[in-house]
Amino acid sequence: MGMREIVVAPNPSHTELFAADELARYLERMIDEEIRIVKNPSKRGEGRIYIGSAAPIEDPSLIREVNSLGEEGFLIRGKDGKLFIVGGGDRGTLYGAYHLLWMLGARWYFPSPDGEYIPSLQTLDLEGLEVREEPEFTRRGIVIHRSNTAFMSWLNFAPKVKLNTISLHSLDGIEEMEDLTEDSGLQFGLKIHFYEEVISLDQREIDRNRRRTRALLEILPEGISELHLWPADDVLKPAPGQERYPIQDLALAFTNEMAGFLREIKRDYRMAFLAYWSTWAVPRGIRPAEGVFLEMAPIHRSFSHPIDAPFGTRNGDSVGHIVEELLEVFDPAEAQVLGYWLDSSLFGRSR
Repeated sequence: MGMREIVVAPNPSHTELFAADELARYLERMIDEEIRIVKNPSKRGEGRIYIGSAAPIEDPSLIREVNSLGEEGFLIRGKDGKLFIVGGGDRGTLYGAYHLLWMLGARWYFPSPDGEYIPSLQTLDLEGLEVREEPEFTRRGIVIHRSNTAFMSWLNFAPKVKLNTISLHSLDGIEEMEDLTEDSGLQFGLKIHFYEEVISLDQREIDRNRRRTRALLEILPEGISELHLWPADDVLKPAPGQERYPIQDLALAFTNEMAGFLREIKRDYRMAFLAYWSTWAVPRGIRPAEGVFLEMAPIHRSFSHPIDAPFGTRNGDSVGHIVEELLEVFDPAEAQVLGYWLDSSLFGRSR
C-alpha cells in the first residue's frame, strides 16, 4: 500500500494540520517521494492516510471506537487500502502520527536534529496495521526556563516522545506560551517558587499573600488553571509563635488557604502542595482542602536503588515509605511526581 496522500478534514484544527505536516515531512524523507496533504483526495491516488477527524468522516464505523478513547489515546488502522490515524483528541492524533513514524523506524533520542534517526525505506506497506494506545500516566512533561538555549528544541521534541506538558520555571516568556504550543497542542503551565521561606498562618500574612496571588493571576494566561506556586527554594521555617506545628502541616494549611482563595475567584483553580526538602514528610494534623493535590519532589532520592528499596538504603529509609504514606493522605489519582534529570537542579547544590 503505497501512501502518497494525507487527507485532512475540511476544517482541520491547528494540531491536526501540524500532525499531517509532520507525517508528510518525515515520510518524504523515508521514501524520497512527495507526500501531498489534501482535503479532497484524488481519484487515482495509490493510497491515502486519513488523519484526525478526516478518519471517521471517511469510515463512520470508527466513530464508536474513537469516542471510547481518552483525549490522548489514538487508533491506527490499515483497512481496504487506506490508513486511518485518529485520536480521542487532537494531541492523540499527533501522538498517533509520531507513533506510526516510530513503527517505521524513526527515533528521537534527545532534543536536537542530531538526536533523531530517520531510516530510508523502499516502500510503505501498512495494510492490516492495527494499533490502539492510551497513556498510563496523565501528566508527562518537563520544567524549563524560557531563556534556556534548548527551549525550542524541547518544544519540538516533546510531542515526538508523547510528552504533553511544558512548564516554565519563571514568569519570563509566559505570555508567549499560548502561541508557541498552538500547533503541538501541548499543555503549558508555570511551576515557580512564589511564596517566602517563612510560613505564617497569621491573618495579615494570609491577606498579603492573597493580594500577591491575585496580582499574579492578572498576568497569567487564562488557560492556566492548575497552579504550582511553591514556597521558597530554601529551608522553610515557621513564623514566630507557630513553632509548635510541624513545617509540613503549616505548609499544607497555607496551601489550603491559598487554594480556597483561588477557588473563590474561579472554581476550576487547583493548587499543588509540594512535598520537597523541608516538607518531605507526612502532614500529621492537617488534611488537603478541596482543590489541593500532591506534588512529590524527592530530590534526595538515590538513583542507585529502586524507590521501594529496603531499609538501610537512602530510598528505603527516607523515600519509599514517605511516598506510600503521602498517598494515604492525598488522592493518588491526582498525585504528581517532579523528578530530576541529570542537571544542575540535582547536582548544582550541596544536598
